[in-house]
Amino acid sequence: MIEGVFFVVCPQNGFTPLYMAAQENHIDVVKYLLENGANQSTATEDGFTPLAVALQQGHNQAVAILLENDTKGKVRLPALHIAARKDDTKSAALLLQNDHNADVQSKSGFTPLHIAAHYGNVNVATLLLNRGAAVDFTARNGITPLHVASKRGNTNMVKLLLDRGGQIDAKTRDGLTPLHCAARSGHDQVVELLLERGAPLLARTKNGLSPLHMAAQGDHVECVKHLLQHKAPVDDVTLDYLTALHVAAHCGHYRVTKLLLDKRANPNARA
Repeated sequence: MIEGVFFVVCPQNGFTPLYMAAQENHIDVVKYLLENGANQSTATEDGFTPLAVALQQGHNQAVAILLENDTKGKVRLPALHIAARKDDTKSAALLLQNDHNADVQSKSGFTPLHIAAHYGNVNVATLLLNRGAAVDFTARNGITPLHVASKRGNTNMVKLLLDRGGQIDAKTRDGLTPLHCAARSGHDQVVELLLERGAPLLARTKNGLSPLHMAAQGDHVECVKHLLQHKAPVDDVTLDYLTALHVAAHCGHYRVTKLLLDKRANPNARA
């Protein structure tokens, strides 16, 4: 019993001997610890298992050994998220071999597809979708992978998610659509793509902000141009009766102010 206890004892930060061996790619030690009852489901305080740290460090041999010994599928979080971040389709495929849940959530509620969307990793995103990942999985605050990809400006990822049925008018808890996210971040190519696919121009946040308001706030001239070309109402108002021109003027954005006035925004609108 004493030997068994040795293999699962954790210091203050939660590191087990198996975790440390996997982290340093000590293959023989990893094998021996597993043979003698080391529990690879034990995670650190940050939620990292030995498999997760081996994957993060790129120790493929250690990953293979740990996967071979993972009969219960309990050590895959956040390993699959790490594979998604690294666009590592080989490891992701291995992780999904015996555990078919592609929508495993992190502590913050995000799935591997959210992570792939954040980093623009189309290869692993395609794999995840092919293995059943929910394209519109809603994480904390109502965020979908399409919101993430739009915010990050990953045009190819946005295309992939839309082609796989991603909801273009999905709203977060605050009322943000993917178009809001792209416009606020100044990603004009994504804005144009979303508009071509029918994104709602008149969608509003809880505060009544339209994508045009957000593009104006960020001084994103090209985004403003795209929105206006697709007939966004130039004098659309928030709940406080602010127009995009109010927002641009308040922020001191000369170029957007000029563009809005050129499009006949009302210079005397009152909020």
